[in-house]
Amino acid sequence: MKSDVMLRSVWNALTRLFFSTRPDEHVAMLLQQLGAAVGVSRVYLFEQTLQHNQPGSTSQYDEWIAPSMRSQIAHLAREPFFLLESGFARWNRLLRRGEVVCGLTNTFPVSEQTWLQQRHICSCLVLPIMHRDWWGVLGFDDCVQDRIWSDDAIETLQSVAGMVGAVLQHQRRAAELQQKQARFEAVVQHSQEALFVKDLDGRYLLVNQYLAQLLEQEPQALIGQVAYDLFPSQVSTLSQLRDQQVLATGRSLRGEQVIDHDDGPHTYRESRFPLYNDDGQIIAIGVVANDITELKQAHERLLQQEQVLNLLREREHLDQKAHQTASSVLNDVHTQLQMVQQLLAGQTQPAVGVLLNELMQTTQDGLQNLEQILLLKQVHRLSSEPVQTHHFDRLRQSIEQFAAILQVHVDMMVDSDFPALNARIEANLLSIIQEALANVHRQANMATTRLTFSAHEGQLRVTIEDHGRGFDDTRLPRAEGSVYGLQRIRNQIKTLGGQVQIDTALGQGTRLIIDVPLLYDDEAGDTATMRLLLVDDSPLFLRGLHNLLEARGLTVVGTAHSGVHALEQARRLHPDVILMDVEMPNGNGIMATRLIKQELPDISIVMLSVVDDDTKIFEAIKNGASGYLLKSLDAETLWNLLLGIARGEAPLSPGLAVRVLREFAQQSNHEGSESAHRNEVGEALTTRQYEILSLVAQGLTYRKVSEIVSLSEVTVKYHMGEIVRRLQVKNRAEAIAYATRMGLLE
Repeated sequence: MKSDVMLRSVWNALTRLFFSTRPDEHVAMLLQQLGAAVGVSRVYLFEQTLQHNQPGSTSQYDEWIAPSMRSQIAHLAREPFFLLESGFARWNRLLRRGEVVCGLTNTFPVSEQTWLQQRHICSCLVLPIMHRDWWGVLGFDDCVQDRIWSDDAIETLQSVAGMVGAVLQHQRRAAELQQKQARFEAVVQHSQEALFVKDLDGRYLLVNQYLAQLLEQEPQALIGQVAYDLFPSQVSTLSQLRDQQVLATGRSLRGEQVIDHDDGPHTYRESRFPLYNDDGQIIAIGVVANDITELKQAHERLLQQEQVLNLLREREHLDQKAHQTASSVLNDVHTQLQMVQQLLAGQTQPAVGVLLNELMQTTQDGLQNLEQILLLKQVHRLSSEPVQTHHFDRLRQSIEQFAAILQVHVDMMVDSDFPALNARIEANLLSIIQEALANVHRQANMATTRLTFSAHEGQLRVTIEDHGRGFDDTRLPRAEGSVYGLQRIRNQIKTLGGQVQIDTALGQGTRLIIDVPLLYDDEAGDTATMRLLLVDDSPLFLRGLHNLLEARGLTVVGTAHSGVHALEQARRLHPDVILMDVEMPNGNGIMATRLIKQELPDISIVMLSVVDDDTKIFEAIKNGASGYLLKSLDAETLWNLLLGIARGEAPLSPGLAVRVLREFAQQSNHEGSESAHRNEVGEALTTRQYEILSLVAQGLTYRKVSEIVSLSEVTVKYHMGEIVRRLQVKNRAEAIAYATRMGLLE
């Protein structure tokens, strides 16, 4: 056999195979050429689809290979692939390295040798060719004579095998790429979002039907056009800036874009991402944009409804205060009139005069309080319909309406970078300012008040200042106890996690400084976008929890009544968080947690239980639960824990945190250098930080901790951030576990 003869005999077959749309036919022709050139009489194909002791399914073998080769090969058969993979270790290893196997039967290992002898084969040739559902083409001589191949022939066969393998791999990858491209184009064209790809100059490379309809053109007509030329200047400018940012950072970028339609402006949420070539260079930018106009409108309606609801609640509170004021005044009048009657009967004229003066003062104070209540109710009537204006203009307008009724001039100073307020903050802040203005106006008797709004480091400050007569320090307790005193202001600010400071003195005016933590809309969105699945076998508890969470603005996507049902719902709905009862029929919560986390690991699961059973707590967390809460939690604590989930924290009910973290700390406790390291870690924290870390480790919320240590909630969060940084851990839970393991909390 001459090497050049073999190469010429297979070259045409290789060429036809490379450009063929029917590769199976040309593979058969190639094998036929090889068989004739080498002179083998037996061929075995090891097939992927052929199972042990079962006939193979109809494949390309039956259609192309067998008919074309039987004229040249005396014996052509198939063998199961696992035999080559598990039984013929040496052949399998060499073939996977792309080497040709050839030689006498008695030179091979026992397993291969036995197989060859059973088939009366004295020498063999094995070519490492892979194609679709079969792997390895084995050519054999019978025992007419012993065949010894020359080194030149073996080298040639290796070259042929390499070329054939490369061509077949090219064919396979081309077919796979074509299938993937077809699937991708089908998804792109049928998507209900705008999907497109632009080159670095902004020209469209790919456009789906959704965007083409938006631009009123055919998709193919848009290819090659510059995207920036098809939109208004303000839209194009923003798009160019965002594209440049993606190119500069090499990272994805999200944002919103407003585009005018015939029916008005529409808001689109965009996601931009870089596309790379094989060399790691950015060659294009992909964009996905979906219309969120209806979602934004629904969110705005929700904020308006929340504002109206807060106003209605405030009205109810004012009605109660009016009733209490009237009752108190009438009771005082009745009591003092009885005293006057008794004194008149005893002819005690001086004492009667004193009582009458006190009676007049009581009546006057009561009337003033009722007048203030009626004024506030009038303001709330004016504010019943939400104002469609800029976020601060709405608050400004409500304050000005109230000031006009009081006949007070209000100077407002607002920082230029003052952020948009969350609806809950805005409603409570308006109520606080109204009461503070009424109180300062009544006590200070001033016609002008200054309001200053500022924000710094996540905290909002409102200053209410006048230059009136001020307060006597001895009168502050009385002021706080009055109907429109400072106690209710303190309580409202406390619900927001803030604090109030009073600077006043007789003849020097009064200044109220109100500090509350800012809750930005995107922070609120951490929970607003959270999708929850509720799982419990009690319909009553499910309904109550469902109503409670939706009242807070959370989205409950579904409910389930058993562990099995929870798994089905999780597969169907893909929620972000599952709140699941521990004890349920037909699959308990712990079993369901394990199955869900195995299949859907990205879902956070929080267990709910009536009792704090340590065994179940540890078992749940070891099976993948993110946290463990008691059903007896109050609504505010549950809300704060859900906020923690949105921030990636592990929620644990108060009282459970220390036990759980200590248990896991003990399990991961490593002796050795820890005692030497403990002092170094301990010195990194201040006394105040020790105190805060210890309280947080008990499962207390930041708000509760702030009350105990007499700091604002924002300051407590700042200290917790410093603790995490100094201990060099990722989050609060790791800080507690680490400090417990180091013995810092003992």
